[in-house]
Order: sequence, then structure tokens, then C-alpha cells
Amino acid sequence: MLRNCNIGIADDGLKDTPGWKIGEYLLFGKAAISTPLNVAIENFYEHVNYEKLSTRNSVLELPEKIEFLLNGNRYLEVGRNNLDWSNEYLHPKNFMHRILSKTIGEIK
Repeated sequence: MLRNCNIGIADDGLKDTPGWKIGEYLLFGKAAISTPLNVAIENFYEHVNYEKLSTRNSVLELPEKIEFLLNGNRYLEVGRNNLDWSNEYLHPKNFMHRILSKTIGEIK
């Protein structure tokens, strides 16, 4: 079903972390709309990688956010940004490389 969608809607996860749904959307190169993210995610930006609702309960903002992404096919650009981001940060090879390089850097 996800392959048939261009825009995913996610909410925050446990203890103010991004929910895994947003990660799934990024891996599939989809545009994303999310509730506010309360943690900093490296090189992950509003209006570049996702559109943000003002609060967790702001469901009435969804049509406006969806229309913004549909206007001029912006969702395609955001989807490409997310696919690039996920290849750099979520792909298992790169993810493990980043963990190991930070761990080795801390040991030194």
C-alpha cells in the first residue's frame, strides 16, 4: 500500500522520539507530514524533508499541508530529498559506519 502513496502522515514516537513511520516513509522516498519532532535529527529539516503540524492534535492542518506538497508537485522534491537522506543516514552500511566512527572517535 505504501508504494501507492506519495505522502505519509506520521506522529512522534515514544518519549519524544520520531516515530518509526517517518523512517519508513523516508526509506521509500515519500514526502512526510509529522507532528512536531522534539529532537534534533542531523541534516533533517522542515520544508526540505517534512512538513510539520503545529501540535499532535492539529489534524485540521492536514489538508493545508497536503495541498502545499501537491502544489507544483513539491512532494516529488521532498520525496527525493528523503530518499537521499535515508541512503546517507538510514542505509544499514552507512548507519553502522556512522556508529562505529563516532564510537572510535570517543575512544581516542
